[in-house]
Amino acid sequence: MPTADAISHLFKRAGFGLDLETIQQKSLQPLETTVEELLDDFVEVEKPTFLDDASLEDWEREYLLRHWWLDRMAGSTKPLQEKLTLFWHGHFATENSKVNDVRLMWDQNNLFRTSGMGNFRELVQNMSLQAAMVLYLDNAYNHKSSPNENFARELLELFTLGVNQYSQADVITAARAWTGHNINDSMSPMTYEFHSTAHDFGTKEFMGESRAWDGPQIIDYLLEENLATKMIAARHITRKLWVYFAGSTPPEAVIDELSHVFFDSDLNIKDLLRAVFLRPEFYGRRSRNGLVRNPTEWVVAIMKATHIPMTDPGDGSDHFHAWGMDEMGMELFQPPNVAGWKNNAYWLGTTQHWARASWIWNYRWTLHEANFLFSDVQEVLDGPGGDARYELAVDNALAKFGIYTPTANTKSVLTTWIKKQYEAPGEWRQRAWYHVTQLITMSPDFMMA
Repeated sequence: MPTADAISHLFKRAGFGLDLETIQQKSLQPLETTVEELLDDFVEVEKPTFLDDASLEDWEREYLLRHWWLDRMAGSTKPLQEKLTLFWHGHFATENSKVNDVRLMWDQNNLFRTSGMGNFRELVQNMSLQAAMVLYLDNAYNHKSSPNENFARELLELFTLGVNQYSQADVITAARAWTGHNINDSMSPMTYEFHSTAHDFGTKEFMGESRAWDGPQIIDYLLEENLATKMIAARHITRKLWVYFAGSTPPEAVIDELSHVFFDSDLNIKDLLRAVFLRPEFYGRRSRNGLVRNPTEWVVAIMKATHIPMTDPGDGSDHFHAWGMDEMGMELFQPPNVAGWKNNAYWLGTTQHWARASWIWNYRWTLHEANFLFSDVQEVLDGPGGDARYELAVDNALAKFGIYTPTANTKSVLTTWIKKQYEAPGEWRQRAWYHVTQLITMSPDFMMA
């Protein structure tokens, strides 16, 4: 049976954390059972009604959608569904600042949610004809008289094969193949539409093959017909998913074995994830100590710990809000460029660190009003027990944030701090219970997933 630490690690990576009681329950069953539960069929999600509210500006709908998604990440019973949606949002990166219609961003977001664990080839095909991507990478008006290379290049370099796996001639041919796969801009929202008069039906050479190539045929060739490029793509996606979920740079032997699982399953994403989550290396020291939470994961982990949503479901008011996440470096629906967000150590910059500190500092009163940690910390501090109560209060607070085995340094620093604050004169002694939240959320133990 897996250890409780292993289950905790799995759900931090395949989701956004898990409470101790559930962790202990799942440690009593085989790891394979827990992994299958994670991989269980995804749920359909109803489109938020505010997206069709004509009285709202697009930036207002984007703001509401950002909050809706953060609430869903924190509260969904299918955590992997949202974690994987977040991965594909960064892999097939699209910025609403260019698309200018968050309804299309929702369509893309929900495509990732419903198809993100299916067949990778089908996901790429559907993504390629999704209006947000057609607009973002300039295929909307791609015409045979002047083929635009943007989508063709990123399809090869970022989305499927990786760098140095194709030639400039291949990009040019792919651009010609994607001509006519445009947009109907008379619709609101805009929709994908094939324009035959704009398409290049001529014979052209792609990777040594002369055909009357069409855009979707390029994808089928890369990810099905040509076994060499299919394996290259399998390795590219395997590596990206391993780094996203496991954090560490894996030995090449691990990538070799996992990419063959992916290839042999005809690029079934669920089969690849199952293999990842059952690899011993996924639970090894290198992986456990190898991943810094990105800003979205960090904010969602706070929401899960506090049980406070972004938006009050009763009156629609904000408890937290997503303003400030741009300063942390990760604004949902606005990735920095077509390559998406960077991983891991990138999030250790001082500017981003202080942005997180500022964000949680602004929500101390939200936590105060919710009495978060009051009974776990303040009542313990006000009770008997001498110096032992300080350590107990810290243990209680850490456990609320999913930190069940803190490092010795974190435990020592927090215990020393809470004793000093509680024994300070005046009102400071009554603030320890919510001030400790900021220290925990900024600790290495919580910054690491």
